[in-house]
Amino acid sequence: MSEAGEETKTFDKKDIERILGQPKITFVLGGPASGKGTQCEKLVEEFGYTHISTGDLMRSEMKKGTKEGE
Repeated sequence: MSEAGEETKTFDKKDIERILGQPKITFVLGGPASGKGTQCEKLVEEFGYTHISTGDLMRSEMKKGTKEGE
């Protein structure tokens, strides 16, 4: 059970593949102002990837004042 009293589901690899298929995950790493955002825009345009910026996610959590943003 989770902290909220809800049952936590667990998934094995076959469940995940059935739900998501075989997603391609690409990490783009680099220092500040090195062009990560530019390269991600190109990946989105050319391959239809979904861009998830961990920096944007963290800044959003910090702004909301959540535990994750501490």
